[in-house]
Amino acid sequence: MRPVGRWQVFIARKVSTKIAGQEFRQTIWTLGQDDAAQSEDWRDLAATQRKEQAAAIRLEIAARAEELRRAGVRNPVTQAEAEIAKRWQRTGPALNRWLRRNR
Repeated sequence: MRPVGRWQVFIARKVSTKIAGQEFRQTIWTLGQDDAAQSEDWRDLAATQRKEQAAAIRLEIAARAEELRRAGVRNPVTQAEAEIAKRWQRTGPALNRWLRRNR
């Protein structure tokens, strides 16, 4: 259906502009939703990486504690935590707290 008169052209432009504006707002809203989902994915990825790192450190502490236990050292777990914490520039209790937070 083609507009014939001047007023019909004017009305057709107004209607198409209104529809385009609604589509534009919908597109912007949808993009905002995608960004929010992407940022949540990023946070999940960071949390996963911290959990994996914490698991690796726990295994390292367990292995070192077993070595110290076989050598007859007193408090082998505490000493293993202290040794490994030095490599991470932390104290033993601080590393232990970080490991508990990132289980």
